[in-house]
Amino acid sequence: MGGRDGQGDFTRKVLRFDIPTARTVELTLTGDKPAKVLAATYRPEDRALFVIDEVKVKKQTKARLLRIDLATQHSTVLGMKKRKPKLDRIFLSNAPHGELLLAASDTSGHYFGARLRLEVEEDDEPELELERSFKGDGKLLLAPVLTTRGVSLALELNGELTQVFRAAAELGDGPHDWGDCL
Repeated sequence: MGGRDGQGDFTRKVLRFDIPTARTVELTLTGDKPAKVLAATYRPEDRALFVIDEVKVKKQTKARLLRIDLATQHSTVLGMKKRKPKLDRIFLSNAPHGELLLAASDTSGHYFGARLRLEVEEDDEPELELERSFKGDGKLLLAPVLTTRGVSLALELNGELTQVFRAAAELGDGPHDWGDCL
């Protein structure tokens, strides 16, 4: 997804590997195409790719959450927030019950996460809702894993590698808006 061409410009291409034919094909996207991709994941519940990308809008750097429907090859912007330059590691992953997990850490050694619920109705635009959030000290080393029991984090804290588990009941002390993770 994405990449740069010979001149260093973003290609905005989305390629898909077709297993039965063993061929790579470029998707013919309609709607907004991904720019500088920061994170991406696939959600099998609705056969869609979800992408966090970075774009310039009126001289401001913004981060968008895109949903690419693989059946229609149409890309929809689910939301756009101001990009926080201190957040240097961003992860997006699939989570239980069709939710998404957005997490980031900043250059000063703090992490933030948001569990997002996405409602997709057949005739309506998808709606994004912040379910729970979390934050803490440490720099994310790998994508966090969210289960029904809680979230597992691999962190660098005070120069040491540490594993942290936050129980589902503990989540809720973090950002009040998913844009705080961008």
